[in-house]
Amino acid sequence: MLLLPSLPRRRSSAGRWTGKNDVANGLAWFLIAFAIVNLYMLLWSTRVNIAVFGALLTLQVTAILLAVGFLMAAHRGVAPTGAEVGWIRAGGWAGIVTAGVAWYASAALVLAAMNNGRAILPVGKALCGGDSFSFGQRRRLRQSHAAR
Repeated sequence: MLLLPSLPRRRSSAGRWTGKNDVANGLAWFLIAFAIVNLYMLLWSTRVNIAVFGALLTLQVTAILLAVGFLMAAHRGVAPTGAEVGWIRAGGWAGIVTAGVAWYASAALVLAAMNNGRAILPVGKALCGGDSFSFGQRRRLRQSHAAR
């Protein structure tokens, strides 16, 4: 998160300062933009494997839950850390699940790369295309075709 000096605030027609919910509103729009980018990455990951797809799917759920929570906090006028914003808490738990799935996927792919492309941890087949992905798969396929 960027640490910026406080921005000037405007006075509302009632004479009160406005902008107290700007941080929650800004975080919500940032998370919406992130969810859009993550959506097309999620769609493209259907050609990789289930582990990568799962990591991006849980990340998508996390971003949406947090964006809804921050939008609700901004429009209700409560602090984003308030206990009455359950969407943010749900997004936090979804983020913990995302971390676990992403750690598994990254460990599986790193171990496969260290083992000449052979999978040690199962990552599943691609949802579109049907092949299981590993780093050395293309090289092994070329070698097997060349040997024929």
